[in-house]
Order: sequence, then C-alpha cells, then structure tokens
Amino acid sequence: MKYQKKPIIVDAIQWTGDNFDEVCSFVGNDSQSPVLLSRHELLVYTLEGVMHLHQGYYILKGIAGEIWGVREDLFKLSYDPLPNAD
Repeated sequence: MKYQKKPIIVDAIQWTGDNFDEVCSFVGNDSQSPVLLSRHELLVYTLEGVMHLHQGYYILKGIAGEIWGVREDLFKLSYDPLPNAD
C-alpha cells in the first residue's frame, strides 16, 4: 500500500550564519534554544534529539510547534512559498 503525505503549511527560516538572533526568536522556547557552534554550524533540539545544522539549512516549525532542520536542496524540492502568507 502507498501513502501520500497530507499537505500542511509550515513556518520556516533559513540559517544564513548571520541571523542567529532571528533563528532563536523563530524557535521561541528557551529550554530548546538553538546553540551556536560557529558562524557556519548550529544545534537545534528536535523530537528525535539534537540536530546539527550547517549554514544554508532551513529550520521548520510544524503544526504542533515541533522543530526540525532540512537541507536547502531538499527544502526547495519539497516546499513552495505561499504568496502573501506572512
């Protein structure tokens, strides 16, 4: 049997290496605040554990507030921006 994922809308921000404060505001939970390792590396806390993100990764927030990271190339293959959805 095959399954298709239900379409959901997620909030996302790209880790650029220069926007750590913005990423922290996006994540929004002091107990799960990202950890800056260097300008190019970041740790985020996900449901599966700590995730090591490199510059360019997208950080997503799901419908239940869960956080996870996605490589830039996979993000662009999987997600399209919604017009006027800010």
